[in-house]
Amino acid sequence: MCRLCGFPPFFDDNNQTLFQLIKDGSFEFPSPYWDDISDLAKDLISKLLVVNPAQRLNADGIMAHPWIRGEGTPREELPDVLNNIKKFNARRRLKKAGTAIIGSIRWRRLAAASKQNVPQSTKQINESAHLDEATSPL
Repeated sequence: MCRLCGFPPFFDDNNQTLFQLIKDGSFEFPSPYWDDISDLAKDLISKLLVVNPAQRLNADGIMAHPWIRGEGTPREELPDVLNNIKKFNARRRLKKAGTAIIGSIRWRRLAAASKQNVPQSTKQINESAHLDEATSPL
């Protein structure tokens, strides 16, 4: 699905909400990202993302699907897909970098506290990291 429109079928910034979307099998084909995608492709994706494994397409069903066989499928370039994939990957890398920076700040604080033999709870470290993040020029 990511290759067709440029982003994964399930997305939310909150992991708990994301997992609930996955468990519910709740997804959409939002415009304008899916406007150029054929109905056959959308049909295949819908049949692959079924929550109940007994109702989901198996390998034989996938290979027999008209979109896989190329029946009635227009062969055209989808120019926005590559840009959408690049944007998605850039957001993912930025989020990963931010998480790494926050983690390194917390480890530095923990190391500094242990050198001073000052017991600090994880909660105190997290709270001070959030204060620094809010005042950081980044």
